[in-house]
Amino acid sequence: MRKLITALLLCLALAGVSGAQEMSPLPAPNVYHCDYNFPVDNAENGGLSFFVFNVPGPPTLLRGIEYFEAVLPNGDEILDNRKVAFEFVRDVVQHKPDGPEIIATIWNFSKKPSGWSCRARVTGYGAEINVTNCTDGHARRCRRQ
Repeated sequence: MRKLITALLLCLALAGVSGAQEMSPLPAPNVYHCDYNFPVDNAENGGLSFFVFNVPGPPTLLRGIEYFEAVLPNGDEILDNRKVAFEFVRDVVQHKPDGPEIIATIWNFSKKPSGWSCRARVTGYGAEINVTNCTDGHARRCRRQ
């Protein structure tokens, strides 16, 4: 499974996938390791996930595909995917003596066209995504590999 993900990421990198804004989820070839309170859509708890934002739009609306490691009911491991969108809500600003600093950005994160909707807090210039307040009750913490 890891070899399949590596090969797919290499193809995306060679295709010239563009970068995202500073405090946004990062597109492939960036890979996240995600831990769930309970996995959704057969996602593997502790599995890998990455995003391909392939729908044109403003930097405040990131739309595309999330690829993730999944475990089917029969135990087979596969690379699955789902349509997702991140919609900018607001920056979290910390006021310091030398001026304000953006320490996180809050996004609405949802499965499209109709599915769960969550709140995502992105920190460390895309290094970590904390997903909470999901309409289906799930939560996850994803850290860039």
